[in-house]
Amino acid sequence: MTAQLLNCLVETLNSNGIVYCHWKSNLYLRDALAKGRDLDLLVARQDARQFENVLRSLGFKQVADP
Repeated sequence: MTAQLLNCLVETLNSNGIVYCHWKSNLYLRDALAKGRDLDLLVARQDARQFENVLRSLGFKQVADP
């Protein structure tokens, strides 16, 4: 994942008022975004559908674990 895409994701979540936290601690969110690392997010249940819509709009694809 590119740092640019991760930053766009976070900006979109924030602008849409989607409640989330960085699973590994928000203290390291900026570092994860800058380096384009994986991003583990915990999303409020009431925002799950809107979160999925944001992911789709940014080109993320849903996959199923066999």
